[in-house]
Formats: sequence, C-alpha cells, structure tokens
Amino acid sequence: MNPGALERVVTDFNSTLVELQEATVLLKHDGLFDQDVKQLNNLVDLVEDRLAGMEKAVLDHEKNTIASLDASIESAKMQQKRLKDVLDRIPAYMPSEPPRVVQHKKASSPAAAGGGVPLQQQESQRKQNKTYAKLERRYIDEAELDGVSSYMKGRLTVDKMNAALNELAGHAEANAELVHAAKRNKTSGVDRKHAMWLLTHIAKHPSVAGTYFALDTDLKTGNALKTDKTSKSILTVLRHLRRIKEVRIPVQGEHTHVVYTFVTSP
Repeated sequence: MNPGALERVVTDFNSTLVELQEATVLLKHDGLFDQDVKQLNNLVDLVEDRLAGMEKAVLDHEKNTIASLDASIESAKMQQKRLKDVLDRIPAYMPSEPPRVVQHKKASSPAAAGGGVPLQQQESQRKQNKTYAKLERRYIDEAELDGVSSYMKGRLTVDKMNAALNELAGHAEANAELVHAAKRNKTSGVDRKHAMWLLTHIAKHPSVAGTYFALDTDLKTGNALKTDKTSKSILTVLRHLRRIKEVRIPVQGEHTHVVYTFVTSP
C-alpha cells in the first residue's frame, strides 16, 4: 500500500469532518440545508468504507509479509545447519600446494602431430607424452579418528594424521615419477640409478605393482613423518583406517625393505 495515498485519504477525511461540523451548525437554520447535509453524510460513509478497505488491505499485506519472512528465516536456519554439517566433515588439515604434474614436452615437428607417421609409432609417442597425475589424498576426519581406540592413537590429532598422510603421498608421487621415467629411460646420474633400483626391486613386486608406494627410507627426509615412535603410531593408524598397506620386500644383498602402498579407494 502506498503511504502517500493513505495520507491523502486521511486528509480528505479530516476535511470532510470539518464540513460536517459546519453542516451541524447549519442545521440550526430551519432545515434550509438538509439536502447538503445528507450529501455530506453520504460522502462520509463513502470515505469510511474506503478507509476500512484500505485498512484491511494493509493488514493482509502485513500478514503475507510476515509469513514470507518466517519462511525465509526457516530456510536460512536450514541452510545454516547444512553448512555446519559440511564444515564439521571437512578435515582440519587441507594442504594448499598446487598439484605437481610432470609434463613431458611434445615435439613441434609435423611428424609429432601424426602426419606421415605409422600408427604404431604414434601410439608410442602418446605413451611417451603421458602426464603423471597426482595421487588423490583421502584425508581423515574427526569421526574416523574418534572411532580409533585410544591405546592405538594416543595423542594423535587429525592435523598430525593428515599432515603425515600428505607428506607420505608426496614421497609416493616422487617414486612414481622416477619409476615412470625409468621405464622410458629418461633418467640420468644418481636419479637413474635409484629409479632403476625402484623399478627392478620394488615396483615390479606383485604386492606393489600398479600402486603408489613410499619406502621406509623415505621417512628419513620427512618432517611430519619420521622414524620415531610417534610416526610409527601414525603409520599404524593409517593402516587401521585403510589408507595404506605395509609390504615387506627382501632385496638380495640388502636388508628387507618396508614399503607403504596407498589404498586409493575405501
């Protein structure tokens, strides 16, 4: 309802009341102005009817507005609850580094685009230009860690667990890149020797083949995950929550290596 329109009606109504007062005075003059008074009374009745209609319209509008506001408030509360549920399920530790992806440069010659190159050679080039994807982290949430017995997890927190998981995944990605390069004979120097060793003794083992893996020796260079007692507890919990598996691989002429393979699906 337009407030200006309501004010105009009220002003007209007040003006009509003044006219009625004047008409009342005129009634004393022997009924000479009866017709005028009757018209004024009719006008007053009309104004009162309009005011009553306007008042009803305003009240109905306010009721509808209040109902709409109540619905909006209820919807906002439900949305707030959903957001809180989502927030409660987000791990406290979320790494911020961008994905590390190894891109191998493609030749710019026409042959590299497939022109005049046999199909078998094109397939070989596609394999050489393969991109090695980053390992997907399945981070641990509060509910999962709460479900682990206290004697196993001790004082471990979600932050510590996910920081260790992220670091171990980084070791696994680095090893995967070395193995991938060794298969393509794209390594040199110290990296070549280590990459060939990984390919020959670890990556081809039946329990490791086709998985991302980290070695116990990788932990010596870590920060969140080392070779101390706390790190051993973290690895135990990671195995219990099916984030990793532990494989022991004896290598001829060396000690038995502990290999941690990643479980990529629940």
